[in-house]
Amino acid sequence: RRRAVKPHRAVVDDDRTVRFVLAEALRDAGYRVQAFESAGNALDALDSEAAPDLVFTDVRMPGIDGLKFLDALKAKYPQLPVIVMSAYTDIASTAGAFRGGAHEFLSKPFDLDDAVALAELTTVSRPARLKKPIPAGSSRAQHSSDQSDWPSETRLAGSSIPAPSSLTVITQASSRCSAEMATMLAPARRA
Repeated sequence: RRRAVKPHRAVVDDDRTVRFVLAEALRDAGYRVQAFESAGNALDALDSEAAPDLVFTDVRMPGIDGLKFLDALKAKYPQLPVIVMSAYTDIASTAGAFRGGAHEFLSKPFDLDDAVALAELTTVSRPARLKKPIPAGSSRAQHSSDQSDWPSETRLAGSSIPAPSSLTVITQASSRCSAEMATMLAPARRA
């Protein structure tokens, strides 16, 4: 009798403690987990192994930072959900993560139970992703727009390109700061 295998997760963080604790919490929840100390190491592993079903990545890391890593992942695996983590929750980093296609933004320090629940919720709620990477030389839009079975609410307004994710942003800041963040996250209106 075969036991169902939970999805594969990757944790990318230069902070050894965060990387270890999050990876162990995900393993305890039954996930297969790979942990990487740098985005470069994670990208190298993705070149030779199957992509995970979800990636947690820090924003500020030496070498390739989390936002550049997010861009590289989305170029190759457009539907791969990525949860961006950071102790620096400034508007520019948060907005940059969502504009780059982040599925969620997790502020450090975070509750491990919340992170594991987010990993489970991401598995249940997202549409199926591409099983293979986009071939070099192909455009992300070509492959993203082939997802005709995606629900219409997961598409960017006025386009056939799937949206990176549907999201709700909750802020605990002044209304001026919240308004500024909403403006940065809103898609550009077409003339």
